[in-house]
Amino acid sequence: MIAPFDERRGVPSASGMIRVVNCPASHQMERAAEEIAPEKLDDKDAAAGNVVHAILSDDADAEEVTYSAEATAEMCESQVDNLLADWLDPNGPEVARLDEVRYGLTIFGTVLEVRPDSKAEFVFTGKFDRLYIQGERGLMPDFKALNGDHAAAIENPQLASNGVLVSAKHKLKSIRVAIVQPRKGRPTVADYDELTLATAREWLEAALLRSAQATPDDRHAGHWCHHCKARLRCEIFINSAHRVAEPLNAITIAGGDGTSQRHALFVRALEQPASVHAAMVRGAPMLKRLYESIMDAAKVRAADDVEFQQFYRLETKPGNREITDAQAAFTALSGLGVTHEDVLAACKLPIGAMEEAVRLRSGIKSQTPKRTTYNLTTDAAKKAVETALTSAGAIGRKADKQELVAVTMLEGGDE
Repeated sequence: MIAPFDERRGVPSASGMIRVVNCPASHQMERAAEEIAPEKLDDKDAAAGNVVHAILSDDADAEEVTYSAEATAEMCESQVDNLLADWLDPNGPEVARLDEVRYGLTIFGTVLEVRPDSKAEFVFTGKFDRLYIQGERGLMPDFKALNGDHAAAIENPQLASNGVLVSAKHKLKSIRVAIVQPRKGRPTVADYDELTLATAREWLEAALLRSAQATPDDRHAGHWCHHCKARLRCEIFINSAHRVAEPLNAITIAGGDGTSQRHALFVRALEQPASVHAAMVRGAPMLKRLYESIMDAAKVRAADDVEFQQFYRLETKPGNREITDAQAAFTALSGLGVTHEDVLAACKLPIGAMEEAVRLRSGIKSQTPKRTTYNLTTDAAKKAVETALTSAGAIGRKADKQELVAVTMLEGGDE
């Protein structure tokens, strides 16, 4: 029996399609893992993204969220406005807008809205961020609030599967889908007509069938493992991470101190053939996922696993001291001889916070119960701060950083 709080109804969902397609057995493994140890950890990135989504769907007051979240939401809205202007038929019927609705594909092939009291048996569900409908046409932007890597709209499994659900539910003959991720640039867009929607549905149904019939041999490791709840019970994932570090033969330096170990591993990495070292670089994120998964799971077990508590326990350490009210702090410290200049010299002014202050001080342009619009947009405030600080000679850049960038091999070249 499916728990009432599981809006996905215990079946594959659009947000996890990239994993289902690449690792057909992952859904079954996740369900088994949840029965043994339900997921308890919070994902900070997901939580930050959810705040932006809440602003965009008018479920959160922009005045009560962080500047970063509000700025991202504003950039998303700006990009959607451009998408709408390009897609809208000025001579067409009135446009309807829907926000964050979950649809489900039933065992009979119909598509229904997934509600807490739904009696239908679903085989797949998907929740879109926003949908515009004009006649038999649809526009479905999907918001990605952070800096993560996502497949472009034309090859994005989440958008393709959600497009199938939406078009079937609303009898659309065409739908334009878009990845809106302002922190990574302009939106990517894909158009589906009746033929490509039919093809996408065949692809979706085939993927769901492979998932339902999957065996342990259908497990495959990759970046899609990152959010898989079964990853620590999957030897395919664990072995793939181990293979990355295998050439370094780290077991032979297990007894050394941390500094000696790092130095030895550094030297061994330099000694590898270029192709082997490059392969290790490509696989390094898998090692990071393994480490993070092990440590996160350890915190869960240290909280309520008596047997595990023989080895590790959780301790609460006091956070660092901080001044929470600058004005009150100055008033209190002025009696000790502290001046305004002392306070300013001790402060580091975050540029983002200053940009937000300029935007708020620009005055209110319009206001609704859930949204306040200021005379200066976040982009205009950013430019104003940049201009003012540059003129005053009060802005600079930190030292340049070097980072690895993958090189695209020319056709016919070696990998």
